[in-house]
Amino acid sequence: MTTSTEVRTDLIQALRLDLVGPGADLGQPDETLETHPSRWYLTGFLAPLGADLSQRSDEEAPEDMEEVSERQGLDDDPITDRTAAKARPFPSSMGLSFLVGPETKTLKILVHWGDYEPSQERGNFWKRTPREATPLLQVPTENTDSPEETDIPGSKGLKLSLSTRRLRTEFLPKDHPYAEGTRSVSLFIVNRRNPEKLESQKDKAFAFQVELAVDSEEGFVPRRDLAGLRSQEVDDCIADLQYRDEFEFAVGHGVSAEATETEDGCSHIQTTWIPVAAVERVEPSKLDGKAELRMEALAELRDSQAAQLMLGGLVTHYRAWIQAQAQVVPKTCKSRAETAALLIDRANQAANRIERGIQALTDPLVLDAFRAANRAMALYARRRATLGFEQKPKTPELATLTKEPVWRPFQLAFILLNLAGIANPIPKNGEPSDREIVDLLFFPTGGGKTEAYLGLAAFTLLLRR
Repeated sequence: MTTSTEVRTDLIQALRLDLVGPGADLGQPDETLETHPSRWYLTGFLAPLGADLSQRSDEEAPEDMEEVSERQGLDDDPITDRTAAKARPFPSSMGLSFLVGPETKTLKILVHWGDYEPSQERGNFWKRTPREATPLLQVPTENTDSPEETDIPGSKGLKLSLSTRRLRTEFLPKDHPYAEGTRSVSLFIVNRRNPEKLESQKDKAFAFQVELAVDSEEGFVPRRDLAGLRSQEVDDCIADLQYRDEFEFAVGHGVSAEATETEDGCSHIQTTWIPVAAVERVEPSKLDGKAELRMEALAELRDSQAAQLMLGGLVTHYRAWIQAQAQVVPKTCKSRAETAALLIDRANQAANRIERGIQALTDPLVLDAFRAANRAMALYARRRATLGFEQKPKTPELATLTKEPVWRPFQLAFILLNLAGIANPIPKNGEPSDREIVDLLFFPTGGGKTEAYLGLAAFTLLLRR
């Protein structure tokens, strides 16, 4: 039986073959195309740096863009100001940037590419010849005033351009992880071939399906994004704090980068035209009975005391989590400590708002609307459970669920967070107002944001009526 992972892998390989062409590990290395390869493939190739713009661009692209614009104009409003489309030049270089330690002296390079030439046997056809080179590069210990270029053996004009710069640690936090002498290296493949004179032969000077791989026996140094430490933007500071332990081993220029990681670190990086990343699944936490999450149980709340008993654990558990987060805040970095203090304060404010939402249930009308909203959402959940049954039950109550309809903790917390602000537009007794606050749920697709919004909307509609 074919798994979803195998299907996804096949789709990615098909996409690579369609957009880039055969590579060192994929496709037919000596393929023959029915037309110019620069028209057959959309990416993955380098044009000669010294070629005219007419040879380094697709002249048909502006015409296609113009045709699309005219067709759109038939259905949309008249286009009064049309900007002339310009041909975008093909790239002539691509490369990687990475960090190496002071002990690294040499780098082993592996370059793959394909050269196409008109077929001698079949007119207008182009034949591919796979190419490979494995040069060894010396890494300068000091800054290079200008990039140093090295010929790629057997390439007839392809160059490796290397530049290095010592990492300036005086601008980094005191607890930075970089050793003295760490260097930033930028390595590019540049197409310096002589352009073909004939337009019909221009693809002979192109390099297709270009791949660059770099190996270091000493390993590569993790690159950490420290820009947030110097930023004044709150969002940047929060991202810097939350992703302080994340890093990358290489970044691509004109192409994406991949790193092969092991328990000992990373000693191999390479370029890729079709990047692939694994996204971990995000699941809501479980309260293990610390708070009532069953919709139908909340729909039968007896009074406000019962509400406090069933829902109070949500606030208690949340406050305990906030305290735990405060203990893992980095103390040695002032910027991150200040950002963490801001987030802890916001979290405490959210806990207070949830608590006020529970207290708002002392109003019989608010409690009644809350119960009815839970009943409506429970019916909605059961109705959704009937979808897909060949013989649907006549009523949602008869739908078979393995578990009762339940809220996820963040859903119920979001409703309680906003409940007081909706129930009491004009706060009394000096209570703070939430009317000026706009809360946005941030959760991956399929996590239940819609149900949380619907639950709050149901409460609001019922309360007003």
